[in-house]
Amino acid sequence: MITIHQSNHGKGTNRWVERNGAIIATIHQHAPWPKMPDKWSVNWMSGRVDWHNSLADARDNALKGI
Repeated sequence: MITIHQSNHGKGTNRWVERNGAIIATIHQHAPWPKMPDKWSVNWMSGRVDWHNSLADARDNALKGI
């Protein structure tokens, strides 16, 4: 089972994705800048980063667990 957790520690909101108790990814919000209009990233433990326009898209991607 894949779950997304959220907490408010330090500076801002922290989001991480777990599968069976192991962290498989984190979700981050980024300030937009001209070369990167997407604001949200899913950062997989494998090193891959997927960029998204909204938190909903990032969450949907993370719940796939790919």
